[in-house]
Amino acid sequence: MVPGNHETEGMSSAYYYLFGRAYYAFSFKNSYFLMLDGSHETGMGAAEFAWLKNRLKISQKFQHVFVFMHIPLHDPIKDSIVKAQFDEPFASKLQNLFDKYKIDMIFTAHQHGYFTGKWGKTPYTVTGGAGAELGGEDKNHFFHHYVLVNVNGSQVSYKVKQVTKPTGSLIDEFLHNLKEFISMYALAHWDLFLTLFGLIYLFVYNCIIIKKED
Repeated sequence: MVPGNHETEGMSSAYYYLFGRAYYAFSFKNSYFLMLDGSHETGMGAAEFAWLKNRLKISQKFQHVFVFMHIPLHDPIKDSIVKAQFDEPFASKLQNLFDKYKIDMIFTAHQHGYFTGKWGKTPYTVTGGAGAELGGEDKNHFFHHYVLVNVNGSQVSYKVKQVTKPTGSLIDEFLHNLKEFISMYALAHWDLFLTLFGLIYLFVYNCIIIKKED
């Protein structure tokens, strides 16, 4: 798991409660994985960036290095109306760092579609088609999907798997989204909901129970 902008814009406490750290690293066999908090378009904090530089040095002991973060370094759609990348100074700084350490692949999302290419010397895959509303009409890029990665010794393959979003009425989709939003908001702001529940209880107690006793 890595946080996205929706997890850090007013919901960060729920994310930390459910998933823990916002950035971390781990290894498995011959591969090293860097999971970053790339949820802010302005970049990342000084502490995370220093941690990243240190972890990239450690990653060189492994045959493959994969990076995961939410916002792309650069917008894969040229002249896009919606800004969907880091601020340029930070993007260049991060790209130079990744180029130096020869990353196998950067996986990002944020743009609701599928794109792949290179930023400088570093390959990237934007995979934002997990189920949310798609970001455009071009069928070559905007479709629901996931990416299957196979690591076999020194070889790495990437296969895009297209999926069909379940069909349902607009009312069903609205009710589902409303339920998800309320549950996450309640988790993020449990103190507010507890206070609200207490006030409702006092109101009911005052209006119904005390009146019955009178």
